Amino acid sequence: MFNFGDSYTKVDFRFDDRKPSPQYPIGNPLLPGGTSSGGLNWVGQFLGNLNTSVTVSYDLAYNGATVDRTIVAPYGPGVQCFIDQADTWIQNLQEGTDYCKWTAQNSLFSFWFGINDIGMLYPDFSDGMNIMKNVTQQYINQVVRLMDAGAKNLVFLTIPPINRTPQVLAHPADSITQELELIHFFNGVLTWLVDWTKTQSGINSTLIDTWPIFSQVLDHPNEYGFTNATCQGGDNAGCPWWDDYHPGVTVQRLVAEALKENFIREHPGAWF
Repeated sequence: MFNFGDSYTKVDFRFDDRKPSPQYPIGNPLLPGGTSSGGLNWVGQFLGNLNTSVTVSYDLAYNGATVDRTIVAPYGPGVQCFIDQADTWIQNLQEGTDYCKWTAQNSLFSFWFGINDIGMLYPDFSDGMNIMKNVTQQYINQVVRLMDAGAKNLVFLTIPPINRTPQVLAHPADSITQELELIHFFNGVLTWLVDWTKTQSGINSTLIDTWPIFSQVLDHPNEYGFTNATCQGGDNAGCPWWDDYHPGVTVQRLVAEALKENFIREHPGAWF
């Protein structure tokens, strides 16, 4: 697996440390890695609990990542945005290495972006739609770069209802409305992108819609053992949220289950 994304996906993998192997499926650090969920995130859940084959992950996701820093600046200059992550993959892995003999058939590329591209605009959404048009175009550009470099099995994850995070719920009502409009636009582009990639020769593409996954938990928190839909502290505290912007382990596990269920349903020959 090659994972691209932000804090919802990151495990703090470093290329200058131990590489992934059957014994160390995310390479470094040890599972669960440096996640933002208080435990295994969806990548770790899939590798550790749901996958029945020997699969490892090169997780290039970075905390706070946006798609393109020149369009939406992340919180700091050292953040690896989607463009940076794609550059890193091309520089280190495109040709294959002694430690990573990947093929188009035995590899899966996942993409989960957009959460910070919208979140970092707060409190000024006045040009939000034009910004999102530029962001999604750059998102498409990076996906095409990776497809041209050999990516054939693709998974795209939509922006979840971040309007229901404790952080965003503290925003003024008009800001939440504007954020929702941008989320739906971004997710609409992803739906189009998945449909387009499916028309390309040799591409297997799947959309994981995280919106209903999050909504099911937040609409019925008691069914998952949670006190309510807004408390923080993660699963051990009986809360769906690890902090004011990140889901805990249960929600991450449901995302991993959706990956396995949806990808295998659409591509029954999948190796996992």
